Amino acid sequence: MYRLTKAVHQLVNHRSSSSTTGVAATSFFKKSSSHSGVLSSSSSPFTQEYHHSVLNFYGLRKYSETGEVPTIGIRREDKNVWERRVPLTPSQCEELIKEHGIRVVIQPSTTRAFSDEEYREAGCEINEDLTRAQTILAVKEVPAHLLIPNKTYMFFSHTIKGQWYNMNMLDTIIEKNIRLIDYERIVKEVEVPGTEKTVQERLVRFGPFAGNAGVIDTLHILGERLLTQYGYTSPFLSISYARNYISLEICKHALNEIGRKISQYGINKDLFPMTFVMTGRGGSVCQGMKEMIQQLQPPELTHKTVEFLQSPSQLKALWEKKARGDVTKEDCRKIYVLICGAEAMVKPKDPTKAFDKYDYYANPQDYEPIFHETIIPYTRVLLNGMYWDARYPRLITNKQAKQLIEQNRFPLITVGDISCDPGGSVEFLTKTTTISNPVYVNNIKEDKIYDDTLIGEGVAMLAVDHLPAEFPRSSSSLFGSHLFPFIPDLARSFPTFNSSLETQMKYLPTEIRKAVITANGNLTPNYEYINRIRGPRAKRVLILGSGYVVPPVIDYLLDNPRDISVITIASDKIPQDLKGKYTGKLSVEFVNNLNVSQDNQVLNDLINKTDIVVSLVPATLHPIIAKQCLKHSKHLITASYVSPEMEAMHEEAKQKGLLFINEIGLDPGIDHMCIMKTLDEVVGKKGGRVESFKSYCGALPAPESSDNPLGYKFSWSPIGVLRASQNPCLFMKDGEVVDVTDGSKLTFLNEKVDVKFKGFNFEVVPNRDSLKYISKYKYLNQNDLHTMMRGTLRFGGFCEVFRLLTLLGYLKQETPIPANANSFFEIFCAQLGVPNTSSMKNIANTLEKIYNEKIDAMFSNIKDKYQQRIYKRLKANAESDANYALKSFNQLGLLSKEPLPEKPKSGSLLELICAHLERELALTSQDKDLNFMIHEFIVKYDKDNSRERITSTVCVFGDKTTTATSRTVGLPVAITAVMVAKEAADLKQSVGGGGVIGPTSTSLLYEGVLSKLEEQGIKVEETVEKIEE
Repeated sequence: MYRLTKAVHQLVNHRSSSSTTGVAATSFFKKSSSHSGVLSSSSSPFTQEYHHSVLNFYGLRKYSETGEVPTIGIRREDKNVWERRVPLTPSQCEELIKEHGIRVVIQPSTTRAFSDEEYREAGCEINEDLTRAQTILAVKEVPAHLLIPNKTYMFFSHTIKGQWYNMNMLDTIIEKNIRLIDYERIVKEVEVPGTEKTVQERLVRFGPFAGNAGVIDTLHILGERLLTQYGYTSPFLSISYARNYISLEICKHALNEIGRKISQYGINKDLFPMTFVMTGRGGSVCQGMKEMIQQLQPPELTHKTVEFLQSPSQLKALWEKKARGDVTKEDCRKIYVLICGAEAMVKPKDPTKAFDKYDYYANPQDYEPIFHETIIPYTRVLLNGMYWDARYPRLITNKQAKQLIEQNRFPLITVGDISCDPGGSVEFLTKTTTISNPVYVNNIKEDKIYDDTLIGEGVAMLAVDHLPAEFPRSSSSLFGSHLFPFIPDLARSFPTFNSSLETQMKYLPTEIRKAVITANGNLTPNYEYINRIRGPRAKRVLILGSGYVVPPVIDYLLDNPRDISVITIASDKIPQDLKGKYTGKLSVEFVNNLNVSQDNQVLNDLINKTDIVVSLVPATLHPIIAKQCLKHSKHLITASYVSPEMEAMHEEAKQKGLLFINEIGLDPGIDHMCIMKTLDEVVGKKGGRVESFKSYCGALPAPESSDNPLGYKFSWSPIGVLRASQNPCLFMKDGEVVDVTDGSKLTFLNEKVDVKFKGFNFEVVPNRDSLKYISKYKYLNQNDLHTMMRGTLRFGGFCEVFRLLTLLGYLKQETPIPANANSFFEIFCAQLGVPNTSSMKNIANTLEKIYNEKIDAMFSNIKDKYQQRIYKRLKANAESDANYALKSFNQLGLLSKEPLPEKPKSGSLLELICAHLERELALTSQDKDLNFMIHEFIVKYDKDNSRERITSTVCVFGDKTTTATSRTVGLPVAITAVMVAKEAADLKQSVGGGGVIGPTSTSLLYEGVLSKLEEQGIKVEETVEKIEE
C-alpha cells in the first residue's frame, strides 16, 4: 500500500491538465492492487487522511470513510439444506480482490454449490467469524439471533410487504442498528414505450431460474397426481424434480422427450383439455416458465404439442367443446397454455370505463376481480408468477374457490405458485414448501391440509420459496453478475453507525440508496409504511426445559408465526437430537448450560428479553422463575399444580396485569377443561344438579408395550411416580367422606374401572384432595353430591406390586440400603426380616403373614364403609396378592442375586429402586404410550325428575416419533402461549385483571384450548345414557 500510495502521490505532484492523467492513475492503481495481498497501511508514511484525499481525488476510495479496509463477508446459508446458492461466485470474488482491493471473507460451508477450496483459490479468506466484515452478503433471510450489530446486510429480506413471518427479524435488525439493503428493491425506472409512464425493473435477480424450476417441478407433481389420485398415466410421469438434473440443458432435453410422447400417445381424453394458465406476463419468472413450456414442443415436430391461446374466451371454448362431446384424438395430442396479463384478472367497476393497466396499478380500488369467473373454471394447472400485495384483488379467494367447488366448476389439479406468497394472490396457498418436501394437498372444501403427500382430495400445491436453488451454480453466476457492479462502492461506503442518514447514503449508487430498508435504528423514510401495514408485533417465547414435552410445544409455536416470532429453548443440557431438529429455523434459538436455581443473571437476562415464559422444568423451580417474571412483568405458563409459593404471588401478578397460568397440561389440565365444558352444558344451560362425579386419568404404555408386571413404563425418572404412590387422599364416596392421611395406604384403595373399550384392564387409585375441586368447578354443590372422586388410572397388577414396595419400606426416602446387602435378594430378605439363606417357600409364607398383619394394622379403627369394603377384599385376596407381588418382584429383578450396581451416594433405598426401575422399565423408541381420561357425571334434572349418566372420554396413542404424553402435556401449554400472545387483554379481563389462574378460571381459556386440541386430533368423545329409576 505504501508503494501504491507513493506512486499515486507522484502522479498528483506531476499532474497535468490532460484528462488522461486520471485514467493513467486508475490503470496503475488497478494493476498494482491486483498483485497486492497487502491490505494494511500500517507501514505507510502517509496518514489515512492523505490516503483518502489522494484516492478520492481520482475516484479511487480504497478505504472506507472510517479508514478501515473495505471487507465484505458472505455468510453460510442456513434457511434449509437445499439453499446452496451464493450472492457472488468465486470468480466474481476474485475480481473484487484483484481489481478493487476489497477483502472477501467466506463463512465455511459443506453444502454450498461452490466449495470452500474454490473460494480459497480465488483469494478469499475462509473464516467462521464475519465480525471484521463491514458489509455482509447473503441470499436468504438471516436468523435474528445471528445478526451482528452495526453492520450493513444485503439479502432478500421479504419484509417490504410487511410479511408477518419476518417482522421479528426486521425488529431485530432495527434493534441492532443494522443497515439493511434488500436485493428486491434495487430497481430502475424504465419508460413504457409510447407513453410518459415508467415502470420499475429489478436489477438484481435470479432471472428466469425460478420459472424454469417451477415448471419442471409442477409437471412432475402433475404426473404423479394424475396417477395416484385420479388413476391416469400420462407423459408427465417421465419428468423428475429439477434438483435431480445435472443442468438446465438436460432438463430441456427431458421436456423435449415428454413433448414427443404427447405427440405420439396423447393425453387421456378424460383429461381434455389439459390447460395451463401462467401469470406474471412480462416478468422474468414468466419468461422462465414460458421457456420451459416451449420445450414440450420439440423442434423437429411439425405437429403442434403446445398451443398458446390468445384470450380467456379461447380457454372457455375448449371446455365448451368438451361439453359438446366433439373432442378429437388430435385435440388430445397437445397442451393448451394461456399467459394472463392484468386485463384477464380484473375489470373496471365503472362499466363505461375501459381497462387500463397503468390506471389499474395506480388505482386498484377502482377495479374488481374476474379471474375466478373467467379463468379458474377452465384451468387444470395454474403457474403463478405475478407480484401481489394487499392493495390489489386476489386471483382467487378461499370463498370463491369453495363456491366453484360447490358448482362443480373447479377443475384445478395443481398450483405451481412460483411467487410463494402464502395467503396472497392465491389465498388458499397456506404456506411455502421446500425442495425436500415441495408439495402438499389442500382440501379447500373441508379446510384440511395433507402435508408432504400427493394423495388426498384437493389441489396439489407447490410453493418452494427458493426454486433457483435447484440450479445453484447457474443461477448464482447470473445473480452475481447483476450484483457485482454495485459491490465496490457498497464495500467502501460503510459509515459510522451514529452518523446521519444522509452520511450513510453518501457514497451509495442511487439504485442502492432506494433499497436501504433500515438505517440508524429506524426504517428509512421510503419504508416507514411497513409499520402501518404490519400486524401486531408477534411475541417472543422462552421455553425453560428440554425434555420430551418440548418438541410438540416448539412445533405448535412454529405453526403460528403470526403470533410467535422467536422461540428460545434454555436448559441445563440441550439434547443433540432436539437441537438438530430445529437448527436452521429462523425463529428458534438455544441456550445451553442454564442452571435455573443458580444462574440468576442468565435467567434474569433471558426473561427480560422475552414476552412469555413457558416453564417445563421440575415444579419446585417454578417459584424461582415466577419471581423473575414478576420483576420483568412477563406472563408465565406451566403444566404443574399451583403450589403455595405460586399462589402467594397472585395479588402482585394481578396488580401488574400478568397471567400466571398453571395446571395447563394433561392432568391437571385437559381433565379440568373437559369437566368445565360438560358442566357448562348440563348445569349452566340445562339446569341439572350433579349428584356424582368421577374423573380418572392415566398416562400409560400402550397395551402392546405393557409387557411387565407393573403394566407401566417410564419415559423419565420414576421418582415422581414412586413418591406419588405415597400421597394422602381425600374424596367422597357414596355419601361418606374418605380422609386417608396415611399416604402408604394409597395403593391399597384401588378399584376396577369399567370403560366402554373392553380391551382395557384399568384400575384406579384416588388422587390427592378431590374435595377442593368442588369450589373450583363452579357448578358443583356439596349438598347435591354423594360421590366426588378424582383418580389415577393404572393397568391391573400395578397396585399389588406397589403395595409390597410400600409394606417393606422401599418407598420411604429415609429407608437406608441394608448394611452388608450386596444384591437385591439380600435387600429383600433384610426388609422382610428373614435370613438370605431362606427358601422361596419360607419367604412366601413369611410374606403372606406380614402382608396380613400389616393390612390389619393399616385398616384398624376405620369407620367409613368404603375402607371397610376395601379391607374385606384385601383380606380375601391376601394370599393371591402376596404371591403375585412376589412373582412380580422376581420378574422385575428385585430378587436378583447378582451384585448390586453402583449404590447412590445418599445410601437411600428409594433412590436405588428408582434407578433400577428406570433401567428395567424404560419406554424405548420401539414402545408406544397411551393417555386415557374418563369423566362420569350423574346429573339430576328437577324439571322432570330425570337422571342422566354423561361419560366423557379422551384416548390418545403415541407413535414412533412422538409420545401421547408429550402431546397432551405440550399442546395445551403451546396453545395457551399462542392465546396469551393474541388475546392477553381478553384473558385478563375475563379473570378480573390477571394473577395466578388455572384452566377452570375462565371459559375463554378452556373452550379455546379444547377447540384447538380438537384441531390437533385430541378430541373429547361424549355419551349420554338415561338412568331408569
